[in-house]
Amino acid sequence: MATIPLNDSKLKKRISEIEAAIIGELDTSTSIPDGHGLTLQRQSGGSWLWFYRFRVGRRASRVSFGAYPAVSLAEARELHKAARELVKQGVNPAHERTKNKVVKVQEHSNTLAAVTRAWWDVWRTGKQDKQALRVWGFLDKNVLSKLGTLPIGQITPDVVVSVIDAVVKRGSYDVAGRVAIYLRKVFDYAIVRAIINVHPMASIDLTLIIPARQTANHPHVPLEEAGQLLRDISGYQGNILKRIGLQLIALTFVRNVELRGARWADFDLKNKLWTVPAAVYDEDGQKIYGMKKNTVHYVPLSRQAVALLKELHAISGGGVHLFPSAVSKSGVISEDAFMSVLEDLGYKDRQDVHGLRGLAKKGLVNYLNYPSHLAEVQLSHINESEVERAYGAKLHIPERIAMMQAWADCLDDVRAGVRTMREIPLNEQIGTPANTEPDEKPIDKVKRSRLKVVS
Repeated sequence: MATIPLNDSKLKKRISEIEAAIIGELDTSTSIPDGHGLTLQRQSGGSWLWFYRFRVGRRASRVSFGAYPAVSLAEARELHKAARELVKQGVNPAHERTKNKVVKVQEHSNTLAAVTRAWWDVWRTGKQDKQALRVWGFLDKNVLSKLGTLPIGQITPDVVVSVIDAVVKRGSYDVAGRVAIYLRKVFDYAIVRAIINVHPMASIDLTLIIPARQTANHPHVPLEEAGQLLRDISGYQGNILKRIGLQLIALTFVRNVELRGARWADFDLKNKLWTVPAAVYDEDGQKIYGMKKNTVHYVPLSRQAVALLKELHAISGGGVHLFPSAVSKSGVISEDAFMSVLEDLGYKDRQDVHGLRGLAKKGLVNYLNYPSHLAEVQLSHINESEVERAYGAKLHIPERIAMMQAWADCLDDVRAGVRTMREIPLNEQIGTPANTEPDEKPIDKVKRSRLKVVS
């Protein structure tokens, strides 16, 4: 007998008839066929389930599509249609669904967060807990908080680019580079472990995503206002470490990162010399201490600088770093610590920490009349080995010692109001600065061209 095509109203009517017959204990069929093996069948507990009966080869089987009315007639027919296509191809729909369930379970266990944790557990072996936790926190903040629940196999190049772009838009180019480094390591692990077959970062050119760092113009007050700036810093009543730090930068004009990470072991207060070591990197290529370039840098210390360091040693001399921090992941005070003092003093947008270096260069060259290359070497704008090759002089240490002391004495006078710095026009710059050799030869153009200036 041909099956009568169903619609929603006919289906509901037939269900009502069957339920009434069962209540009246009448003999009745408990299944409603829809054709081509699709049937809605009443279970002993009273629920109704969709089934598709089929045959693959000589073996009869069936597969359930779920309960009615949660799965409607139209939805059951769509599932039935897809299952029939599989049967035509000789594929058992029940086996295929089991396979898909396994895949879904695997995808759930192989989320980006889960695979990242598996990689991290391997990578952290032999690492200090502090370093390992810092890397995990970095990944969690910048990557996993956004993509952690995604199956790693569903992460495509455009998804990776979107994460890196989000960091770039914050202006954090260094952080964006780290995101790329760590993500690449996670995907490398997933490839080796056969969790994924395609590396989503294999074809990504990071230079097209992460802009090159732009050299910032760091503000500083005019030379004429340096006296008030120095008085304000000296009179700062807040954190003493921050106050001493700013005073040391004014005297030594090193970079913020070089002073914040400074270690007591690198200071020889007796001989008034600070030896800043070449850059020290962790195994992920990130600098953790030292110079901007892979060269040692020498900082002669004036009497004033030594006095400040002795004052600081009474506070932090029992530890490794000059400026320790119990809360910072790096173990030293934050990048914004010294800048917060200048902001508290009202110098926001007028003077920043790096600007103290610019102030020093202008004061040394345009006021005290020191040779530009000598200031550039002390600012570590010029590699010291390049100076030696270009000038035939061994690092200019004696001249730099004299220059640093003259600069410290000048700052004392300026702070006390004894004199005011100003830029001296070129036609007024006569003679040579104190404590330098009067017969020092001027820089010729050929030698100058051999110097590489860095930011």
